Amino acid sequence: MKLLVSSYYKSSNINGFSFAEHRHIDNIGGGNLESRKRTFIHLSEGKTVEPVKGLFRTTLAYNDRIMLCHFVQKKDTVVALHSHKAAQNGYIIKGRLKFINKDGESFIAETGCGYAFDSEELHGSVALEDTEFVESFAPIRPEYID
Repeated sequence: MKLLVSSYYKSSNINGFSFAEHRHIDNIGGGNLESRKRTFIHLSEGKTVEPVKGLFRTTLAYNDRIMLCHFVQKKDTVVALHSHKAAQNGYIIKGRLKFINKDGESFIAETGCGYAFDSEELHGSVALEDTEFVESFAPIRPEYID
């Protein structure tokens, strides 16, 4: 049996905050040699993209199992009904979103509200006002790695 176990630590300083990155390599029994690198980033240093007109996404941090993204959805911007492999949860920092499901049912999430969607659950949204929110996805959404 081949045995390879290795760890290393790397520290970073971002805007006066210290972050430690720990990467562990484990090949006991021939498994995956290395997991996807974690990222640590301040919102102001992230790459913001506009995948839908009026929707802005900045991918903040992720590893091989979970991802955190920051969004701004401008008033009246619609995100069409869609689903994805990742389970999703979110928190409204400020503003209001109206979420719609496959049956046309809706609920309004406003400042301070949390929400969750299961894997493959059909959902969409419309911004009732300019809205800022964060969402996490598990597993990660590879198309969101910028």
